[in-house]
Amino acid sequence: MMPPARARFALLALLLAAGCGQAPPAAKAAPPVPVVTAVARTADVPVLVTGVGNAAASNLVSLRPRIGAVVAAVRFREGETVAAGAPLFTLDPHPWQEAVTAAEAACARSRASVVQAEAALARDRAQLVLAEADAGRIAGLEARDIASRQQVDQARAGVAVAQAALAGAEAAIATARAGVVESEAALARAQLDRAWCDITAPIAGRTGPARATPGTLVTAGATELVTIACTQPMRVEVAVPAAGLPALRAAADRGAVAASVLGEGLDGPEPGTLELIDNRIDPTTATVAVRVSCPNRQERLWPGQQCRVELALGSDAGVVTVPAEAVQAGQRGDLVWVVGADRTAQPRPVQLARRHGDLAVVAKGLAAGDEVVVDGQVRLRRGSAVVPAATAAATRPGPHASAASAADVRK
Repeated sequence: MMPPARARFALLALLLAAGCGQAPPAAKAAPPVPVVTAVARTADVPVLVTGVGNAAASNLVSLRPRIGAVVAAVRFREGETVAAGAPLFTLDPHPWQEAVTAAEAACARSRASVVQAEAALARDRAQLVLAEADAGRIAGLEARDIASRQQVDQARAGVAVAQAALAGAEAAIATARAGVVESEAALARAQLDRAWCDITAPIAGRTGPARATPGTLVTAGATELVTIACTQPMRVEVAVPAAGLPALRAAADRGAVAASVLGEGLDGPEPGTLELIDNRIDPTTATVAVRVSCPNRQERLWPGQQCRVELALGSDAGVVTVPAEAVQAGQRGDLVWVVGADRTAQPRPVQLARRHGDLAVVAKGLAAGDEVVVDGQVRLRRGSAVVPAATAAATRPGPHASAASAADVRK
């Protein structure tokens, strides 16, 4: 019998001899990776400045009474759109109508006083003429020694009295006329107070809820009756990055800057125009406030609604663009997977100018016509063979294929 140690050496020699006589199995090539690709193209891409803000009414009025009175009637339907001058409320007019009647009577008395004063003035003028005539005759008689000196003095005194009476009549008529002006002003004030009993819409717009109902005692200048918001046009106030201010100002200097406003819940943008650029930058947020005006003819925007605003400053002509999904973040910056003529994928670093919606504008690294991967990058390695995803789906084994075939496709 062979010793145990020698038997182990013999078995090891046999195993080594058997191994040297067989070649190692060949490594299988990796199957192509199914991907979705797109071709880089040149396009004219708009230059936009964007921001988020809130819509606001172009005019908002809080309607308050000018006089204190009891509400007699509400003449509008809450929430409806009213025209300027439309009746809204009626206040109890009776106290104010009585004041108008009293002022009209006072005005009539003042006018009558003027008539009386004018009559007195005419009388005093006639008396002055008569006194001057008498004084002239007596002075002639005195020259012929027919009238005495006393008679002459009396005649002259009569002229002085008539002149004083005339001055008093002129002062009285001035006072009467001033009384007429005062009474007419009081009448106008009373008529104005009476007119304020009928409250109308100062602007066109949409009404809110009525804050006063019939029978409510309202206070002049204090009680809010209703608010009216002018929703056509609407304004959107938004803060945009201060870095875009030079381009924004340059575009405004060239002409009207078009805006696109997308309100929360809207299925499409509302057109607008840049109306105002604030005269200062907010240093805490590094933004500048701008205001956009929208016609809002269909009232799609509503006061207080959150909106996203895009301001069109121009466009970049003939720039290279790819779908934004094609750009991946690498360790050294952005990159895309480019498919070569041999249908293998290679990573290529790129420099992006900016993004516009679902497009990425490429400043360096790509040329028009390059084929890039937009979906399936996660399975790619440098030099991976690729196949269109639709082709890979068509060649995928069906439910009745063998397990071995299915295993080969999954590799």
